[in-house]
Amino acid sequence: MKAFFNIMVSVVILFFSDLYSQASLITPVALPENFGILTSDLSSINVGKYSVPAVTDIDGDGLLDLFSGDLYGHIEYYVQSDSASGDFTLVDSLFSSIDVGGWASPTFTDLDGDGLKDLLIGNLDGRIYHYEQIYSDSVKFELVTDFFNSIDVSFNAAPVFADINRDGLLDLLIGEDFGHIFHYVQNSAFSTDFTLVTGSFNSIDTGFNAAPVLTDIDFDGLLDMFVGNYEGYISHYEQTDAYAADFTLRELKFNSIDVGYRSKPCFTDIDLDGYSDLLVGENDGNINSYELQKLDSLDFGTVAVGDTLIQKYLVSVSGEADYLHLELWADGFDMSVTGDEFDYWNYFDIFQDSLGMFTDTVYVRFIPAISGEVTGYIDHTSMSADMVSVKISGNSYLPPPEVTVETVDGEIILSWNTGEQELSYNVYSCEDPYGEFSCVATDVWDGFWSEPCTDEKKFYYVTVNDFFQPPAKKKH
Repeated sequence: MKAFFNIMVSVVILFFSDLYSQASLITPVALPENFGILTSDLSSINVGKYSVPAVTDIDGDGLLDLFSGDLYGHIEYYVQSDSASGDFTLVDSLFSSIDVGGWASPTFTDLDGDGLKDLLIGNLDGRIYHYEQIYSDSVKFELVTDFFNSIDVSFNAAPVFADINRDGLLDLLIGEDFGHIFHYVQNSAFSTDFTLVTGSFNSIDTGFNAAPVLTDIDFDGLLDMFVGNYEGYISHYEQTDAYAADFTLRELKFNSIDVGYRSKPCFTDIDLDGYSDLLVGENDGNINSYELQKLDSLDFGTVAVGDTLIQKYLVSVSGEADYLHLELWADGFDMSVTGDEFDYWNYFDIFQDSLGMFTDTVYVRFIPAISGEVTGYIDHTSMSADMVSVKISGNSYLPPPEVTVETVDGEIILSWNTGEQELSYNVYSCEDPYGEFSCVATDVWDGFWSEPCTDEKKFYYVTVNDFFQPPAKKKH
């Protein structure tokens, strides 16, 4: 099995991406998805103006090749220094002597299924140039046409390919200068002929310089579309159904990313850790690098005994797999993949879904029965994959009792329900509800305490003796 260009196994179908050999990877991901910046200056790359990154393995050597278009219509070519490395070295500042006139926006696919990569480059005039690899694994490309399918979107064409509805036909989305996206569909499998579906895909309007890219960022079988724009941020849309061409807006400014002007997103997995890396080109010619944050722990904080708290995360396995097995090792916790039916035995298997994916949302519930700190972990295992553990932790306390205050025969009487627990309580008192309370009684066992009335107004609270947690004040 070969590793993925994006982190989904299904991108072989979705993007016809380039893959290289590796074992299966188990990937837990926090929700909501969070990308942390690695650098705003990847490998000190600067193409002058308007960097537009595209990543593939052009020569089949297992190293990623990074291509960046520029304002002048050229493509710069960089190669990864070593497998899983974040360092790239310039190979050719004028890749294959390509010149598309201005504003080169490259993307790779295999249009006709001949095993040779096709390089499609949008340009300033709204047209698309089509180049094809001269032979398998070659770094040389030759021009097929400078007017692919007679497509003209007016200005600044930014193309990307995917099989959106999984019908075996490629969809071509083209962002353009006025912020809209054109949608074309392949006429037949392995054809180089495409037909216009709409010039306003999903009525998306980014203002200026729309630049789309597609992946499945959260392993749910629904494509996520990320659209860069002139303002420098990235909008996130998600497919409404696995076979639909309809997308809904999830986040206008994804992860609060802002690269200044003319954001151009691209997804890959640079370090082969199973987590997406997001590359974003921008106006000043640099390439910004972000990484999807891996989930290694869940902290539930402090929860009262008797209460519950639920957190969730995504988990997926890529590569050769027959199932994904989860097992929880911690008292006071249980798990579910539905969010409401929690497994008493704290283990379950995730099997292949209708899209051929081993992925699901995992819900973890903290239900402390006794007070104190609890730690443990969830093991994730699958065929040919290294085990991945997620640490879980939480703290719990016995909540303070509901206290009744009354005066009887010159006595202030506090009473509370101790339930069936054999616990001792402390009583605190102060004349100022916002002042410093003093302990006036310790180790009270029977849920009853009193003291003589005085002329001063007093406030009280009661705590369980093994954990201090101030409750609401009670006034006399």
